Amino acid sequence: MGYQLFEFESLEDCHKALIERFKEFFNAALKKHHQVSIAFSGGRSPISLLQKLSVLDLKWHECLISLVDERIIDTSHDDSNTKLLHDYLLQNNALKASFIPLLPKKISSDTNALFHFANQHFKQPHLAILGMGTDGHTASLFPETSAFLNEEKENIVLTKPANAPYERLSMSVNALENCEKLFLSISGVEKREVLEKALKENAPYSLPIARILHSQKVTTEVFYAKN
Repeated sequence: MGYQLFEFESLEDCHKALIERFKEFFNAALKKHHQVSIAFSGGRSPISLLQKLSVLDLKWHECLISLVDERIIDTSHDDSNTKLLHDYLLQNNALKASFIPLLPKKISSDTNALFHFANQHFKQPHLAILGMGTDGHTASLFPETSAFLNEEKENIVLTKPANAPYERLSMSVNALENCEKLFLSISGVEKREVLEKALKENAPYSLPIARILHSQKVTTEVFYAKN
């Protein structure tokens, strides 16, 4: 358990390696479970990776796609992770995959109802592909929230970041640790410094990503590109 670190000079080489591991995991999980469930993170960083994944020749019709986290906004909004996946991943060959939403098509102002919807429709992923912010957050588990420290029983938690817009729904630490594997994709010197800090941390952790990297339940494969 814990983590494995793979370093690359360029983002292109990093993505190539991650895609190869993705294909290996996809096919192995499909053979084992007869269906593979994968959760993806949002944000702008993974767009080129999502586009490359969408054209892979895999048995996408046997794949369930879900989100690691989502902003509580209309799913047609440009900041919506649901829209991001539909625009960049659920295209080409990957269009055959089934999508499990975190939010209903009609968004209400009742966050408790949205929280219950997300947990009711949750399907435990075999693999989650994560990103990381320069503040050490991952998924929508932020340093100023307590969700990443608490042993939440729910698979999806409601978070309210202090320094980022929108309330969020996010996979909990519990749900992330119940994955068979986690991939973390990061790039740049600034994020490398955050990663190094996280790897040196001891419990109780100040950075959410440290909580994940030091997990005794799941291994995180870290794909780092210098540029």
